[in-house]
Amino acid sequence: MAIAKIEIDDAEIDEKIESRINAVIRKMPLWPPVMNTKQMISYVPFSGRRLYAVLFIYRNWLDEENGGCVYYPRPGQAYQFRRKDFDQWMYDHWIDIITIDMKEFEKDKVAYKASLI
Repeated sequence: MAIAKIEIDDAEIDEKIESRINAVIRKMPLWPPVMNTKQMISYVPFSGRRLYAVLFIYRNWLDEENGGCVYYPRPGQAYQFRRKDFDQWMYDHWIDIITIDMKEFEKDKVAYKASLI
């Protein structure tokens, strides 16, 4: 049994990869510099529930009033994210974000809300 030898043209492969990347880029919307929560949930590579956990746990660092990149709303308003700064913050704190224990977060959130009453 003979094995057929296949020659692969690297230039052709590079061209195919580049055309696929360009197709994906053309489909991506141009994100605004400031995003609301709904836009950010569709943008971040983790769940919306985890995004809310990040906003709750790191509120002291992320709040614009403390030099952060997220506008924390008053009742009836939406979160506003400065995308470029939030991207950099996510990059710098990626391990912290993905290792959040969501069960512990739920307990902390309930305790925090109870302390406000």
